[in-house]
Amino acid sequence: MIEKIKLQNFRCFKELEINLNKKNIIYGLNGSGKTSLVESLYLCSNYRTLSPKTKNNDLIKFNSENAEIFINTKNKLRLSISKNKKIYLDGFESDVLSFVKSIKCVFFLSDEIFIFFSKPSSRRKYFDQLIFNLDSDYLLLVQKYIKILRNRNIQCKKNKVLELDIWTEYLKDINNRISERKKIYVENLTKEFKKVSNDLLGKKVEFSIEIDKKEYFPGIENKEIENGRTLFGHHLEDYSLYIDGVNLNSYSSNGQKKLFLFLIKLSHLSLSEFYSYNQALIIDDLESELDNITINSILDYLSKINKQVIITNINKLNISGFNIINLNNYN
Repeated sequence: MIEKIKLQNFRCFKELEINLNKKNIIYGLNGSGKTSLVESLYLCSNYRTLSPKTKNNDLIKFNSENAEIFINTKNKLRLSISKNKKIYLDGFESDVLSFVKSIKCVFFLSDEIFIFFSKPSSRRKYFDQLIFNLDSDYLLLVQKYIKILRNRNIQCKKNKVLELDIWTEYLKDINNRISERKKIYVENLTKEFKKVSNDLLGKKVEFSIEIDKKEYFPGIENKEIENGRTLFGHHLEDYSLYIDGVNLNSYSSNGQKKLFLFLIKLSHLSLSEFYSYNQALIIDDLESELDNITINSILDYLSKINKQVIITNINKLNISGFNIINLNNYN
């Protein structure tokens, strides 16, 4: 559980220190720092910012030389930002994998419906991040895949058939291992979705994920040499989501899309128990796009689950058992 967050010269905060309970609602006006607070957790949990365009200088408060993030779980985490980032675990400089393992969080961000309007690569990264959140070895597989892919693309451009054949076998092997991990995750997620949807909505919803795979076939090398790049594998796959047999893209309401994506995240959160992770759920801007009945159902569900919950919102949400923090008091 995340017990304390302390920020120094991070984004809009000169200094912020808050203590957290099992259930928390953090509210404040636009500009009060809700997203900055979420980003500090996201940065420590994923070792990357909410936007890939964000530079280190963007994270440091104006007229300050560096920023610091301190987070207490069962470990003590510190992330220091200046020209470079440095990370410390229990007072010692840490490697990235050990650091992020110490603060396992599931995030539901206000703009998640972007995946319906984005390129296949964005949807692929979205699910890659989910799988890595539970399966640290999956990240290592994907990193290895990317290295092999780069080498194979070089052989495609150079028209070196013998070397291309060797890299083909390497790529097929690592691609099969990634596919097996994805298959297991998707099967478990869809099973859990039925339980979560029944608990929250009062009815079971059929949920499925289809992965558009680009398979290897004999003779593909001729086309690859012509194009100068690899034309099969994980890096070209796309995801389609279906609710009761209907593609989620077909739902016209952003509120419906947000609700079902939220159910996916809750299902993912439930899966963490099978991986022996006690993850925290971070929800940014809960009320956006959702009606009051849905919000109340979500809050009721969250109050009952045995997980830490941190919700940010513009308005104060009065619900029994939640620690209420007014972020306006810190500015």
